[in-house]
Amino acid sequence: KKPIKHRKQPVITKKKQQDRNLSILDDLLDGYCEIDLTGRLIFVNDILCERILYSREELIGMSFHQFHTPASTTLAKQALNTVLQSGKPLKSMELEIIKKDGSMGFCEISISVMKDSRNKPSGFRCISRDITRRRTMESEIRTSEEKYRTIINTIQDGYFEFDLAG
Repeated sequence: KKPIKHRKQPVITKKKQQDRNLSILDDLLDGYCEIDLTGRLIFVNDILCERILYSREELIGMSFHQFHTPASTTLAKQALNTVLQSGKPLKSMELEIIKKDGSMGFCEISISVMKDSRNKPSGFRCISRDITRRRTMESEIRTSEEKYRTIINTIQDGYFEFDLAG
């Protein structure tokens, strides 16, 4: 029998790995950011910048509460504290955001703790998905349902429905 030849694995330098990771983060369809323990942004991907209309330079160093409503800021602070204390990631939470132009939006976020080389918490990683369109459609459906409920409850004539079988 011939001995099995093992292929040499290509050597990936630290720089190459960092470039690869940055490329992955910028190719995501979701926003990604890293926040230090004080709540300041230390990294953001392009999608997050596009979504909230700030440049990367404007966002780095900005506190996350500067682009969240007061109610969402309170919820986010509570979530960050819970994640920090438990060490367990938060899988999903909805927050309202304020874009640079003053328009409002909604995002669904997931949060996990980042750790330093000594395995101590150093900040948070957050992935956010834009759910503004979904929230707008849900609101329109509720408005439409309420409109028809009001019509049915206020008409003077009788109303009934039947299926195709009669």
